[in-house]
Amino acid sequence: MLCLADISELFQLEMDNYALRVVKHDHHPTKATKMGGKVQTFYPRKNWSSLMLMNCEYLKVWTLRDVQEQSGAWLHRFESIPDDLIGDLPPEWNVLDRYDTSTKLVHYTEGGPWLSGCENHSYGDIWSAYAREFTELQAGKS
Repeated sequence: MLCLADISELFQLEMDNYALRVVKHDHHPTKATKMGGKVQTFYPRKNWSSLMLMNCEYLKVWTLRDVQEQSGAWLHRFESIPDDLIGDLPPEWNVLDRYDTSTKLVHYTEGGPWLSGCENHSYGDIWSAYAREFTELQAGKS
């Protein structure tokens, strides 16, 4: 993921009636494998958990035991959290493999340009430019 805006904007969102706020993607993968050559699966609420604003008071439905013992699928699907306790995040805060002028966070779901075989990702140039800038800044601090 690459954040392109001030993430503190998310903390201004009302949370009183929600356990979570997420971008509610309607993501239906078309490829059989995903990043790293892993088998791609479809499940309800796919990619919703990739960026979450969490209200810990409401998330008491997730006990320590749940987090330690339940499957990753159970957690990613928010199986114990009713729909009405999951609010929306503005969609520009978790954009899947796409970029436009409204994008505030790019989520490289098909593999980021830092991975072998993904160097030529359609939106890899954005990540690469920031990586170069960071490297140059670090070199200047030495």
